Amino acid sequence: AVKHACHAVGCSAEVPPKMLFCLAHWKLLPKPAQRIIWHYYVPGQETRKDPTLEYLMAQACSCAIVAFKDKTWSSRQALNHVAVASKAAQHAGLPLERCFEITRAMGCEILVR
Repeated sequence: AVKHACHAVGCSAEVPPKMLFCLAHWKLLPKPAQRIIWHYYVPGQETRKDPTLEYLMAQACSCAIVAFKDKTWSSRQALNHVAVASKAAQHAGLPLERCFEITRAMGCEILVR
């Protein structure tokens, strides 16, 4: 079986491939953001390697929020991660307004407080 690590910055905990984070890091993600991750998750995407652009944008937001909340990243680092992910998603075809909708829904405003 392929090993899969938690996506939190600096965490090497092994998790099932369809999981984004280990339980400790998942709990740092606000409930609305957790629901959005599952909303955009398509069963089997982890084996087919074909997540949607919306999922990838939500994943980037999740990683930034968790890294900020566990004090791994500063606000600036977390915001930069979201900005870079947004640019990549736009380059791949996700409209800018859709990127904004996802970042707002994920609760990325906590990164600027």
